[in-house]
Amino acid sequence: MWYSSSWRFRAPISVDFSAWSTGASDIRVTLSAAWDLFWDNVASDGKDVRVCTADGATLVGKIYLQTWNYSTKSCVLDIEQITPSKACQAQLWL
Repeated sequence: MWYSSSWRFRAPISVDFSAWSTGASDIRVTLSAAWDLFWDNVASDGKDVRVCTADGATLVGKIYLQTWNYSTKSCVLDIEQITPSKACQAQLWL
């Protein structure tokens, strides 16, 4: 299952929750300027960026483009209210 058939590009990202204990967490993800596949498939304003849980269909709480500069390929996402089921390496979908 996928979030929306109109979103043609998705990629897994790994998040380290190994130090997580309980409750929801806020995380920050920095995307590499060298990740051409992402930068070649995202809108220049970043408004099409979505993050889903490991099932690929459920949107995570809230995401904020903390840093966004398409021309210099700079992106830092703040993702709020992630609740892993256990301390682990988790996969999200971008």
